Amino acid sequence: MTIASEDSISIASGKISTYELARKIGIPYPAYVEVKHIDEINSLDIDFPCVIKAPYELGKNVVEYANNRTELVEKYLKLCRNHNFSEKLPIVQKYIRGEGVGFFAFYQDGILKSYFVHRRLREYPVTGGASTAAEGFFDREVVENGKKILDSLHWDGVAMVEFKKDNSTGIYNLMEINAKFWGSLDLALVSGVNFPRMLIDAAQHKEIPVTNTYKQLRFQWILNGDLYHVLEKPSHILLFIRDLFVAKNDFYLTDIKPNLFQLLYIPVHYYKKWFK
Repeated sequence: MTIASEDSISIASGKISTYELARKIGIPYPAYVEVKHIDEINSLDIDFPCVIKAPYELGKNVVEYANNRTELVEKYLKLCRNHNFSEKLPIVQKYIRGEGVGFFAFYQDGILKSYFVHRRLREYPVTGGASTAAEGFFDREVVENGKKILDSLHWDGVAMVEFKKDNSTGIYNLMEINAKFWGSLDLALVSGVNFPRMLIDAAQHKEIPVTNTYKQLRFQWILNGDLYHVLEKPSHILLFIRDLFVAKNDFYLTDIKPNLFQLLYIPVHYYKKWFK
């Protein structure tokens, strides 16, 4: 097989089912509240700041942050309205301050064949979102917990398990399981881990060799995120400039059209952000 079973994907794609799995196998995760009825949001017992998350994977980042009760109610109702949540409502979760990391893996017939670990250096939105600059690294706890989760799902194919290291405790908390290719795939590719090639080879019934080595490089998504990050967090301008010279990136002079479209999209992005 080159894809996990329907049941495994269903568990990985649902926030509550993911955390239920984590509870059963002893993986830490942030406390959350499952909202049964939308009126409960007015009296929800939660500490601030908190995070509002879509109840399942939507293929895009659907998340809001609330610093107080007023923001929670306003943003929760807006999220439900904009994304037509009615039966299955978003969850409200404890906000974890810390470093985001990802365990990327390829499985064949339930066996881990290759993995890659990265940590976020910068992200967008700046409060928590997709990587705009990241680097490869190794942490045994991340590898062991990521493997434990995917092993329990008898995984096949690609997946990304996302954790966040709590600054106050040093504990890696499970955030989500991404049952598909991830946005920071570029970093794994330049680091020598070709997950798409593995998927193609597995589909052709080739045996994938077990590998666990990779280069620990840095990657910057210049126009597709990192410029937004530094525009909204100017204190990181020197880090942004440094990485222009030392990191791999997604700016290609030999194929400049996608980068030009990204550049032209910047005013559109902020128009949507500020006026819609």
